[in-house]
Amino acid sequence: APARAMRTAAISGLVASAVALAIVAGGFTMQLVYRDFYECRDDALTHAGELACNDLLPKPLRAGFGVRE
Repeated sequence: APARAMRTAAISGLVASAVALAIVAGGFTMQLVYRDFYECRDDALTHAGELACNDLLPKPLRAGFGVRE
């Protein structure tokens, strides 16, 4: 029974680490693929300028990752 519990814990740890790596990889990929958007947003001097940067993102991603009004 103890070996089975350790196996379950090991599998749970592997799954949790795989999920964490997927989240980090997704964020890193977003930064690379949409670098123009992030640079535009960081360099904008006004909120209106930040909002204009949303045009650099695909429409489906604007709600989640774009600058909000």
